[in-house]
Amino acid sequence: MDMRGVSVRLLQLDRSSTHLGVTRSVAFAHAHVGYDPVSLVHDIALLRLDQPIPLVDTMRPACLPSNWLQNFDFQKAIVAGWGLSQEGGSTSSVLQEVVVPIITNAQCRATSYRSMIVDTMMCAGYVKTGGRDACQGDSGGPLIVRDRIFRLAGVVSFGYGCAKPDAPGVYTRVSRYLEWIAVNTRDSCYCIN
Repeated sequence: MDMRGVSVRLLQLDRSSTHLGVTRSVAFAHAHVGYDPVSLVHDIALLRLDQPIPLVDTMRPACLPSNWLQNFDFQKAIVAGWGLSQEGGSTSSVLQEVVVPIITNAQCRATSYRSMIVDTMMCAGYVKTGGRDACQGDSGGPLIVRDRIFRLAGVVSFGYGCAKPDAPGVYTRVSRYLEWIAVNTRDSCYCIN
């Protein structure tokens, strides 16, 4: 994957601000070899940055799930991103976040997605009413659950439109990729507990 010109910016909540936060270039991207652009199965990638990120009081990592069986069903989660503020709308210069409930895969398969939802995916949102969701441009962003610490439960993957009833947001289930992450980040550090 060609990552020339791609960077990661941290500690910036407003793109129009003169405070640029911490910026790192992406040295390498490792997409899952099983990624299918049609079914969106294995919609996950790892980015290697050109230099370490200093952890300071105002910036901490979201930890990985504690094990591959960790289940976040029925918990509230935060999804954040720079995508569209509503379907057909424009992007915001301020980082957006919304709280959404994580639903079971059985509940998600009862929506318009039916059999598209596999065990490496998870869903979050308000099935009956819609109204809150990730949107176009948020893909790759975090779905974070707070128990004792912040945990990366999912990665924004896809949805039918934005915040529609019967179409919750679909996320890559990070707990199903812990072994893949470990194998592909042997010389890196991350938190689990």
